[in-house]
Amino acid sequence: MGRTPGPHVLLGHSMGGHLVLRLLAERTLPVDGAVLVSPMLGLNTGLIPEKLGRLIARTLCAIGWETEPAWSEDKGSGHRQRNLTHSTERFEEELWWRAQDPMLDVGPPTWGWLRDSWDSIAELFGLGVIERVTTPMLLLCADHDRLVRARAIERGALRLPNARIVHYPDSEHEILREVDGVRTRALADIESFLGSIGRNR
Repeated sequence: MGRTPGPHVLLGHSMGGHLVLRLLAERTLPVDGAVLVSPMLGLNTGLIPEKLGRLIARTLCAIGWETEPAWSEDKGSGHRQRNLTHSTERFEEELWWRAQDPMLDVGPPTWGWLRDSWDSIAELFGLGVIERVTTPMLLLCADHDRLVRARAIERGALRLPNARIVHYPDSEHEILREVDGVRTRALADIESFLGSIGRNR
């Protein structure tokens, strides 16, 4: 980073947002800010309590289902798009890329991935861990996200010493791949945040 002029900012989406937080909590990095888009600070288990979901994952891993997919993906059902974005065009673009490179078509998570994700979330929310992250931060939260828990993002924002959260009640999980109205508003929020970092350097 020393070879390029600042400000320097980390941006992470979903699991990437979670990893950015873990990185900043565990290492001192010369970054001026971070933007977390729908960060994975809790998994949305629907009608099943999250604690029960975690117990199920740990139990199934213990009996050898660690590498088994947690659910089957019906690619023609429309459920995947419903969970990700209202934009048919941007969702179809993703399908095109997945068709070009089969390695991008990773499929549903395994029970082992779910277990490890919940363990990592628990570590991040452990006593005093998330509070170590003093980097200026912007969190973008889709209020009705079906994949990560919006309340967990709110809880994380409250515990981060230098964070601001912006809510998007009309967005699904992939805020930056949403319909133009949502995406334009999110990009403007990010631009405003980056501008504030530049003024404070």
